[in-house]
Amino acid sequence: MDRSTTRQLVAKARAQHGLLEPADLPRGVTVHDLVRRGHWTEVLPGVLGPAAVEPTRELRESAAMLWPGRVVLSHFSAARRSGLWVPEDDRAWVSTEFSSPRRDLPGLKVFRTRNLLDRVIKDGFHQWTPPRRTIADLASILTRKQLEAVLLSAIRQDATTAAEVEATIVGLERRRGMRALRELLSLWSPERETMLEDRLHRNVCAVVAEEVKRQFVISRRDGSVQARVDVAVPELLLAFEADGLFFHSTDEQIAADQKRDRGMLTRGWQTVRFREGVLDDQAAVRSEIRGIVERRRQDRRAA
Repeated sequence: MDRSTTRQLVAKARAQHGLLEPADLPRGVTVHDLVRRGHWTEVLPGVLGPAAVEPTRELRESAAMLWPGRVVLSHFSAARRSGLWVPEDDRAWVSTEFSSPRRDLPGLKVFRTRNLLDRVIKDGFHQWTPPRRTIADLASILTRKQLEAVLLSAIRQDATTAAEVEATIVGLERRRGMRALRELLSLWSPERETMLEDRLHRNVCAVVAEEVKRQFVISRRDGSVQARVDVAVPELLLAFEADGLFFHSTDEQIAADQKRDRGMLTRGWQTVRFREGVLDDQAAVRSEIRGIVERRRQDRRAA
């Protein structure tokens, strides 16, 4: 093979993340020929990369894009492409049609599915499942805690919503992990927020001697509403908030909560927040409320 042909192959590879496929080779030159000459190596079967470059997870992801048939990055690979948190995994993950002959290889996990998406995200070379489908795929692999972290990461980044994921898993009910995913999705609902507020109100009433108010309105000096508190102990200027995921999970929502708390502090109100999951442990919550109330009483007496 002359130098001109070699230069053409190198130029082609540079446009494909350093990779070549059989269709790129000149007539009469095979993948085996280039590997035998020592300058190229098979990153994946039928896809060549420079022999001097160590095959990485990212290189395998790119190589899979040159395979014939429908192949999309999925699971961990798709999550990373979308900027979602996922546990560390050294493999490239792809999904392909169920009839595909592709199987797992060292450094590559192949997931064959009868429900391969038509709509994917593309960057001009790679294509991967959107966050809503990626989360559904990961449900069969991750622990509940890991899946909750991925879902929270996606929603906080506004990459998807619980409702979009819920719609995506229709038809996938038989898959492993779908029950756990549905339970997690139910946490992102206005109804869940009301239930948590009910639970918080019962816990505060059970341990506080002072009058307890629900949905207590704190007004500014001009009479306008400054805040509406889930559960309040007005005598102690103490506000308790039940922070469910629907209204208190994104960065913007958390920042707004913190701004509101600072504003209430200037009026002498202390805000205590119980986030999703914490209120499940009734004994621990009531013990914490007792301690907070007692310290607040002492501070008020000292003032």
